[in-house]
Amino acid sequence: MGHHRDTAREREHFLEFATLLLAALSLVGVVFNVLPVVVFGDCR
Repeated sequence: MGHHRDTAREREHFLEFATLLLAALSLVGVVFNVLPVVVFGDCR
């Protein structure tokens, strides 16, 4: 892999990508928290 230039644009692209990954991870966490409600429905 080649070295990327350390420019403001490259840093911004990295931060955007990292933010997207964190948002995806947060979505996975929400899905896993809601999953029991969807699977089991009510507690009767």
